Amino acid sequence: MTKLEELKEAQKRMENVLNVTPCDYSSTYSNITGGEIFLKLENLQRTGSFMVRGAYNKIGSIKQKNASVIASSSANHARGVAFSASKFERSATIVLPKSTTLEKTLAPKNYGAEVILAGENFDESYIYAQELQEKNKLHFIHPFDDPKVITGYGTIALEMLEALPDLQTIVVPVGGGGLISGISIAAKLINPDIKIIGVQTSSSNAMKQSLDKGAIYEIEHPNTFADAVATRQICKRTYSTIKKYVDEIVVVDDEEIASVILMMLERSKLLAEGAGAMALTAALYGKISLHGMKTGLVISGGNIDMNLLAGIIEQGLVKEGRMAHIIVDLPDVPGALSMLTGIIGSSEVNILDIKQQSGSTELPFGQTKMDLKLEVNGFAQVDSLLKELKSKGYELEVKPG
Repeated sequence: MTKLEELKEAQKRMENVLNVTPCDYSSTYSNITGGEIFLKLENLQRTGSFMVRGAYNKIGSIKQKNASVIASSSANHARGVAFSASKFERSATIVLPKSTTLEKTLAPKNYGAEVILAGENFDESYIYAQELQEKNKLHFIHPFDDPKVITGYGTIALEMLEALPDLQTIVVPVGGGGLISGISIAAKLINPDIKIIGVQTSSSNAMKQSLDKGAIYEIEHPNTFADAVATRQICKRTYSTIKKYVDEIVVVDDEEIASVILMMLERSKLLAEGAGAMALTAALYGKISLHGMKTGLVISGGNIDMNLLAGIIEQGLVKEGRMAHIIVDLPDVPGALSMLTGIIGSSEVNILDIKQQSGSTELPFGQTKMDLKLEVNGFAQVDSLLKELKSKGYELEVKPG
């Protein structure tokens, strides 16, 4: 069976179970980049991420009857394995670090998987999962170091090129490299001239560093809020595939990703997780030139922690001059707060939230601090308010975005 036949077989296997996700044209992002931009919306996939494609293809290809599977993951791969195992009526075990949040443990449980908390970090839980796999003769489902998993991911490129045969470029987020391996193999089988570009974060870029150094390189502490791509070390399989088929890998910063998540919410009404926004971030921040190019950007997932999302939104609003966060020293006497809010109100600034910081031993007796979040219409309005408050003797601190 040829590789293209394997991809078609995987695509057929997923039929009527997984979504053929939209590949939507965006006039907004096309105007910004000067290219023709299409978003491949894997955030609308079953389980909220592309990773279910790899898990589904792998588990569906297991011939052994009543075979059980195991995986180690705290995010999208866990959901994909649990969902896929349930569809094939196989039992699944997911091993997670002890520190995993309740939300991440509930997601695979809701698909019927057994969840085991073991190890202080991902590496320890991964080792424990491998021990269980060997002891109980389970099938280990790796998130990227597996040909069937990679083939499952490659079905994304089949869908993109079926919908848009004349695509010139595909941009893909990169962690361990499974997604871009599958997409690059499939895309170049169909069109050898298509350009494949990978995107990593500046603090979790093991693949780019490996390619630059000519050998597999390990990131000791990958530090990014885009946890789906926070990979310490890649594997030989994805390294060699990317070296052969991928044209370029660029990097983006977490702050840039956060701003694009907010932009997608506001302008496209789409929710993307950190990794899911990376391809668009590279396009909008000029990391790659897409002028005049017909380009598909893979929005790989939409599973984001709501507390993290709230912080991203607030940070983005502050950076755009639409929100200000200030702390004002105030005498702890009747009428002081009313006087402060009166000054703010007269500046036509809206108070979104106000809290008293009490109980600090650093404050002089009879003093308090008020923590205010303000809705503003630009940096000039913020500056004007700060000058007004300082002129009236208020000591204050401006919180950064």
